[in-house]
Amino acid sequence: MDPKRRSRRPLTPVRLRRIAAFHLERFETSAEGLRRVLQRRIERAVREGRGEREPLQEAVEPIVALHVEAGVIDDRRFAEGLVRRLRGRGGSARKVRSALQAKGIDRDTVDAVLVPEEPMEDPEWLAALRTARRRRVGP
Repeated sequence: MDPKRRSRRPLTPVRLRRIAAFHLERFETSAEGLRRVLQRRIERAVREGRGEREPLQEAVEPIVALHVEAGVIDDRRFAEGLVRRLRGRGGSARKVRSALQAKGIDRDTVDAVLVPEEPMEDPEWLAALRTARRRRVGP
């Protein structure tokens, strides 16, 4: 059967919950990230005539809250991992802050995870060194 011609099942709140669980099995994300994924799925289903917007949108917040309460979604853990990854590649504080805010992390959490672990080491200097090494700049 041609995948383009296959009739797709209607999107229901139960199916939306399963989509969220499957997404979280595969990816670490923030609460806002999951909200965005579910909203995109809802918009596509509405466009294709496979669901109604209102009941599906009402189901999004309880689904996100369920995963936050269960500890599957932890914005701080997600932010710390992203900071570690971006800092490891030589990202500046400004770039890291921008990436965190783009992922939907609130300002207080961003400020908390950007505090340097070693007060003697300047994170900007370390990021610049990593970038220079990666680009093979210098001796």
